[in-house]
Amino acid sequence: LEVNFHSLLFATQGLDLAIPSRSSYVDVGKHKRCNSDNGVRLKRCDPKLDPRALGDDIKMECPRRHGTISVRFLGPEDDPDKLDPEAKDDAKLLQRLDGLTDLEKDNGIILDVDKRPLKESDHAELWMGGSSPEESEAVCVRLGKESLKPPRVSCTTRIVPQQRFVGISKPDESRPNLIVILIDPLSRQQMQRSLPNTHALLNMLGFTEFEQYTAVGNNSGPNQAALYSGMPITGRDGIRTSSSHKAGSKWIWDRLNDEGYVTMKAEDGCIANSNMVQSIQPETHHGGQMHEMFCFDYDRPNCLGSQLAAEHLIQYTRQFIATYNRKDGEQSIYHRPWAAFLSFIDSHEDTLTLASYVDDLLVDFIQDVPIQNTLFLFTSDHGLHYGSTFQSTAAKIER
Repeated sequence: LEVNFHSLLFATQGLDLAIPSRSSYVDVGKHKRCNSDNGVRLKRCDPKLDPRALGDDIKMECPRRHGTISVRFLGPEDDPDKLDPEAKDDAKLLQRLDGLTDLEKDNGIILDVDKRPLKESDHAELWMGGSSPEESEAVCVRLGKESLKPPRVSCTTRIVPQQRFVGISKPDESRPNLIVILIDPLSRQQMQRSLPNTHALLNMLGFTEFEQYTAVGNNSGPNQAALYSGMPITGRDGIRTSSSHKAGSKWIWDRLNDEGYVTMKAEDGCIANSNMVQSIQPETHHGGQMHEMFCFDYDRPNCLGSQLAAEHLIQYTRQFIATYNRKDGEQSIYHRPWAAFLSFIDSHEDTLTLASYVDDLLVDFIQDVPIQNTLFLFTSDHGLHYGSTFQSTAAKIER
C-alpha cells in the first residue's frame, strides 16, 4: 500500500521537533472543576485560562517509582555511641547500622529500597561527587539499569565545611552576605505570568526594581559574563581569553574569595552540553559537584529522582547557609560571610509552563533566608527565549 503525505519538521530554540502544548506539563485530571461527573475531561481546560481551573495546583509530580528508594549520607546522628538501645527509634537505627552492606560502609551512606535495607542483589549503581566519600557533597544511586523496567534514582546532598580559604584569614563579620537568584531566561512580563507569588512577595518585601536593566547579548554566555564580571565575553573559553577583558579580570566570586567570603554557585540543570554556560568556569568553594549531579539522570518535569531539580538546588543552598551563617549571636566554628549564586533553568523549554513549578519553592525559600545583613538580588540574564510566540512582534519586546 502506497500513501502520499506531507509532513513538516522544524526545530525550536530548544531543538525540539515540535512545540508541545502547555497542557503537556499540566495535570488537570485530578481536578474536579476540569472534569464532568463521569470523570471525562471537559474539552480544553487550561488552568491558566479557564475559570473552572483557576487556583488549582497544576503541577505534575515527579515519577512515583523513584519514591521507593532513598539515599542519605551517614552523619553524626548515626554514631552508635550516641544512640540509646532502649529507645525504640534508636534501637531501630542501631539494627539498620549493623546491617549495612559493604557499599554503604565504604561510601558512608544509607540506602533503603522498598522500605527495606539494601541487598547485594539490588545491583546499585553509585555516583559520588567528590574524589572520595569524605569529600563528596552529592551522591546518587540508580537501581534497575539492567532491568526492562525504568530505573529508579535517588540523590541527596550535604555541605562539607571548608576550613581553608583563599584571601584574608579573619573576615570582617560586618560584611553583608550575598544571595543571587537568577532565572534563565525570564522576562519581566513572564515573571508576572509564571511566578506571580514570587513577584508579589518581592514587592511586599520592598525590593527595588531596576527598570533600565537590560541584556547585552542574545544568550546566557555574554549576559551572565557581563553580570558576574562587568563585561560580556567574546569567546567560549571564559574571561581569561576574552578580548573584552583586561589581564587580571576576575569574576565576582573570585573577588569575594579574596575578601574572605565562602562562595557557592550552582544551577538546577545539566550544563555538559552548554559551552556558553561552561565558559563561566566558576571557582567557588561549593557547587561544582552539583553540575555533575544534575547530569546523572533526568525525568520530566525537570526531575532528578523523586524531587524537582529546583528542590535539590534549594535544599543544597539551605545546607550551605546553615553551615556558615551566624544565628542569634552564636558563631559557628565555620562562620564566614557567604555568597550564594543560584541559577534556575526551568524556563528553558517551549511550553513556558515549567517555570511556574518553582514559584512556591522560591516563595518558601526567600522567606526563610536570613535577611539580616544579607544583600539579595533576584534577576535574569535575558528575557523571553522560547515559546510558540517567540518570533512574534509582542514576544520580541520581551527579549
